[in-house]
Amino acid sequence: MNETRKVLHRPGTIDLPIEAAPPAQILEALGAAAAPETVKRSTTEVIDAANAAITTGLVQPRLIAAELGIDSLAPDGITVRGNTLIPCDGNVFKGADRVIVAIVTLGPRLEEKVRAAFAANEPLSAVIMDAAGTIIIRNASTRFQEECAARAHAIGLETGPRISPGCHVIPLEAQRALFSLLDAGSIGVTLTDSMLMTPVKSVSILFPLGPSLPHRLRTFSMCSICSHSEKCMRIIL
Repeated sequence: MNETRKVLHRPGTIDLPIEAAPPAQILEALGAAAAPETVKRSTTEVIDAANAAITTGLVQPRLIAAELGIDSLAPDGITVRGNTLIPCDGNVFKGADRVIVAIVTLGPRLEEKVRAAFAANEPLSAVIMDAAGTIIIRNASTRFQEECAARAHAIGLETGPRISPGCHVIPLEAQRALFSLLDAGSIGVTLTDSMLMTPVKSVSILFPLGPSLPHRLRTFSMCSICSHSEKCMRIIL
């Protein structure tokens, strides 16, 4: 890997800006975008209250990421740092010579607030806060990828599709490899025995990087091969 042409020069932890979830995205996620105006208005009031709490400290968006050279590519995964295998569909990385891996989290406070709202018999507030958290972390992950793509383009590199353990082309077991490559503890994220992350509002992502990726990778979206793409409203991906 050419050290002078890197998107991320060293593994690092980044404190992300705290941003509210767009109300229109929350309404869409709740299936309320076409609801009667009275319903939308009352729901938007709860959304505004949730966003006010979010922007005053309910979430602590943080990210840790690294750019790694791909040592070898096989149908069942890629090897980095000499002997760490990231199990996945190797076709996603054909033509790439490196990979960017990252873990993003909102911290534990939001999910604590969601549990408290359910316990207080405030289900609408709980559901809206939970949806807002999902949208915020989705948007933060997308923004990180877009920033990496822009940096890559500036130095003559290209990025491919973002994938996350548990999706169609990479098993959930890949979490173990990502956590061995990144100091997730530095941003307060741990991995359970079932390969799920704590806090819940955390995501792990990776995407290929190289000087000349195949056209199919530069234009590919995971949603295009997902059987649920028409129903999930793409909250996560």
